[in-house]
Amino acid sequence: STSALYPLASMAAHSCVPNCMYTSQNPYGSISYFAAHSIAAGDLITISYADCGCAAPTLERWTELARTKDFICTCPQCSAPDATRGVKCAR
Repeated sequence: STSALYPLASMAAHSCVPNCMYTSQNPYGSISYFAAHSIAAGDLITISYADCGCAAPTLERWTELARTKDFICTCPQCSAPDATRGVKCAR
């Protein structure tokens, strides 16, 4: 396992529904961001800090982020009802 510090790249904010994906698998040893969808001028650049995956239940994401990054996420996905929990259809 290796780690690196990317000062500019580390300024990206966290979101469980990020607008960018990233990789460091390139011949230059640098980090590259790729837009996951259109990003409007002035919008924050967001990536997911969570290793557990963005489709994981909210409580699992919160636990992972609290344990590894020392914060509780308040992104739109974490602030909305948890769509990953099974809810019986009313019909």
